[in-house]
Amino acid sequence: MGIRDEFTSAWIADVDGGKPTRITAPAYNVDAAVWSPDGKHIAFLADLGENAGLEELTAVWMISTAEGDPKQVASLGGSVFNLAWAPAKQIAFLGVSNPQLAGWSDVELHIADGGKAKRLAADRGLNIQVTSYGDFQDSENFGPPPLMWEDEKHVLGLVSKHGYSHPYRFGVDGKVEALAEPDAICNAMATGGGRVAVVASTDEPSDVYAVEGGKLRKLTDDGSRWFGPF
Repeated sequence: MGIRDEFTSAWIADVDGGKPTRITAPAYNVDAAVWSPDGKHIAFLADLGENAGLEELTAVWMISTAEGDPKQVASLGGSVFNLAWAPAKQIAFLGVSNPQLAGWSDVELHIADGGKAKRLAADRGLNIQVTSYGDFQDSENFGPPPLMWEDEKHVLGLVSKHGYSHPYRFGVDGKVEALAEPDAICNAMATGGGRVAVVASTDEPSDVYAVEGGKLRKLTDDGSRWFGPF
């Protein structure tokens, strides 16, 4: 991602160096971008409507890395906040269906594979974002809500519940599973090699934890060490 000509655009850069290539037009703002599994397309969030400068409601778009115009993949009544694609074939995205963007609206999880978008966990009443805050939370913890594919069949996100936020696994088959529900606020997440880690704070500053057997196992104490004297 890079900023130029007033709007944020999606760019491609060779890891070995060279000049970046802009692949989205400078006429609209791009909020996020992710690769397709085959590396031939990029999905991104943007509002390409006439009123984008006044009331921006981002949708999911896709564009070829070679050439061509963007194609809309999915949209909601409100805005889309984050998305994830590779390694899965479907694009997962978080957003709200309420067109008024009310503060109480739950953030929903949807998947799209070229056809009509499908909402996951629609009957669970889950708010898939971090809404809790405290002395050890920064404003950066509130957006965009974390979202990632664990594998081709499962999506990971953070769900707010009773003043805390916890890592959840969402299956494309509709199954929903809380990976851990400690008295903690998880605000970041990563997955790889069949494992899941979160950044979380309890009664002390944030540190990195491994998610194992329904619990959090602390991996670092850097946050606690430097903040402790204060």
